[in-house]
Amino acid sequence: MLKEVLALGKVLAETGTVGKINITGNRRVDTEAITAKIKTKVGDKYDSDQIREDIKSIYDTGFFDDVVVDLTDTAIGREITFIVRERPIIKQITITGNKELTEEKIKEFITLKTNTTLNRIVLRETADKIKALYANEGYYLAKVEPIVSVENDVEAQVNFQIDEGAKVRVKKITIIGNQKMPEKKIKKVMNTSEAGFFSFITKSGTYQEFIFQNDLNLILGQYYDNGYIQANITDSKVTVTGDKKWIYITIAVSEGEQFKVGKVDVQGDILTTKRELIEKVKTKSGDIFSRKTVGQDITKIVDVYGDEGYANADINPLTALNLENRTVDLTFDIHKGEQVYIEKVNIAGNVNTRDKVIRREVEVAEGELYSSTGIKRSRNNLRRLGYFEDVSITTQPGTTENKMVVDVEVRERPTGSFSIGAGYSSSDNFIFTGSISQRNLFGTGKILNLDATLSSKTQRYNLSFTEPWLFDKPISAGIDIFKVTKEYADFTRDSNGFDLRFGFPLYKRDTRGYLTYKLEQVEVTDVAANASQLIKDQEGKNMISSITAAVRRDTRDDFFFPTEGSVVNASVEFAGLGGDVNFVKYVLEGVRYFPMSWDTVLATRGLVGFLQGYGGKESPVYERFYLGGINSLRGFATRSVSPKDPVTNELIGGNSEALLNIEYVFPIFPEQKFRGVIFFDTGNAWDDSFLNDLRYSAGIGIRWFSPLGPLRLEWGYNMDRKEGEKASQFEFSVGSAF
Repeated sequence: MLKEVLALGKVLAETGTVGKINITGNRRVDTEAITAKIKTKVGDKYDSDQIREDIKSIYDTGFFDDVVVDLTDTAIGREITFIVRERPIIKQITITGNKELTEEKIKEFITLKTNTTLNRIVLRETADKIKALYANEGYYLAKVEPIVSVENDVEAQVNFQIDEGAKVRVKKITIIGNQKMPEKKIKKVMNTSEAGFFSFITKSGTYQEFIFQNDLNLILGQYYDNGYIQANITDSKVTVTGDKKWIYITIAVSEGEQFKVGKVDVQGDILTTKRELIEKVKTKSGDIFSRKTVGQDITKIVDVYGDEGYANADINPLTALNLENRTVDLTFDIHKGEQVYIEKVNIAGNVNTRDKVIRREVEVAEGELYSSTGIKRSRNNLRRLGYFEDVSITTQPGTTENKMVVDVEVRERPTGSFSIGAGYSSSDNFIFTGSISQRNLFGTGKILNLDATLSSKTQRYNLSFTEPWLFDKPISAGIDIFKVTKEYADFTRDSNGFDLRFGFPLYKRDTRGYLTYKLEQVEVTDVAANASQLIKDQEGKNMISSITAAVRRDTRDDFFFPTEGSVVNASVEFAGLGGDVNFVKYVLEGVRYFPMSWDTVLATRGLVGFLQGYGGKESPVYERFYLGGINSLRGFATRSVSPKDPVTNELIGGNSEALLNIEYVFPIFPEQKFRGVIFFDTGNAWDDSFLNDLRYSAGIGIRWFSPLGPLRLEWGYNMDRKEGEKASQFEFSVGSAF
């Protein structure tokens, strides 16, 4: 506590000079260090206001619990003595009374450190953090008292005495006054929930005051978003039972009438035309009024103006209620402000990644007009790289009103990884995969990868290198060198070769074209006497010389765990540029991510492929389509779904394929990036038909961004099991999902 004692002995006029300055009470802090904080000097005219400032300066050093001033009139002038009491040094921190929470868990919330000066404000803040921790675990009535024992005014023993109390859960939430909105719908928006059977896992039933207060706002928001714009929380009551085990919550609401949208208009600084702006908004006349939708409409209009450089455009929704018709006339009042230019782009947080790797993904540049879409696209560009745990792009005013500074801050994640995976198939038995990769080599964005797949019948090795910005241009180039040996039931296939890849932008940043040239030598050996004639015809060595043209559009908001956006890829491979094999392969694939409530995501993936030979040659069996496996038709063994030879019953692949994956991804432990997934798959491969005899599977799994990389662990159930097939398939791998 800061105290000032000005003992003057008698009331003196504010005259005289300072004759002497003394410092007393300090043991560890040097007198010179204290004197340096005092602006009053010997010989100065005495100034009581300056003395008060000196007291404050000494206290603000953080080394003292108390600062007192004593004044004495002497023959040489006023003698000023600063009497200080130093804060003790923390020698030990102990915790007592904890039974339900471990000492290690509690210590994570203690910011005080031994061998530092005791700060009583931080001490109280720490006690409050521990109390909040207990409340989060259901011990709403827990008490935490910090006790300080000081020895010789030098050393302090700090003890956090904890009275945990009984665990308190929310037993019942009652809503009264709701005539038009079901209680279930109201409770659904609340974060506070009633205790259930799995409360020990889900933490349901936990009560926290600040969360409950926010729940009241969420309830009002639910009403406002459904047209009840006059709704109000008239009362709320939280009652703890006598045995202090349960909490009963009662919330009283006044709903009012439901309103619809009347007229929708815009006014003010019209940048284009009224019609074009009104077409941008989702709110339409006759709709049930929704505050949430109006907020989204404001964002859309802000983006329209932001893309023209009006970074500070102000959109104010004006409402006029018609109580008789129960309608709301909505007018968006627009003030565009002044066009703003980017003065500077700051990059922060990158330790390994070079600045230029980040800057080339940022779609706003110094000297250009501000663009809100450019800011959003820049954020998504950086997230899609997969280098960063978090990407934040904020703005601040520049040196003048028409200038703005853009701050790009990233938090890096490990980009080098050692990955392993395993699976099982009827053809390969156990399959083991491994890779060593670096997606951001030396912080330059270059990609180097070495991967291998090993099983009793398969050996696959691949070394690849990719330069995503060749000559600092948005042109990618890469090379793959590979060797594959695969033993099938009736033959063995050996291949080795390389491919050269080039990529280039087609439209903005998200749509690119790719050209790949592949040269591969394939040898088919050990052909069984009873093998399919299709296989016998391909015995011996063949050279494949092909070029693939592809177009890819990627608008995902994150590389590993996207929540919105899509990926569309269309490719055509033409083999016959020399070599011995002639075929054309067409593949079209699309993935779409839909953000859902409660931080969940619905993802859909569709894929179709067609293969045909030409020049009198059949397409090779090893280029044909097979489904099954964790990245294909889950619930089926890898490459186990395809047409069979009618004579030998051998899997020979199809010349067409179709696949649909639908999955619902939900958070389990969000902070640890641990997610669950429920999926449904269907598809098949065909020879002479298409989209008949579809196979079906469904299952569950988990996704976790582990230290080894994105981990997938999934179990699929075969919904239309046929003879010789397993009822289910369990697989895991380290790598991204579709």
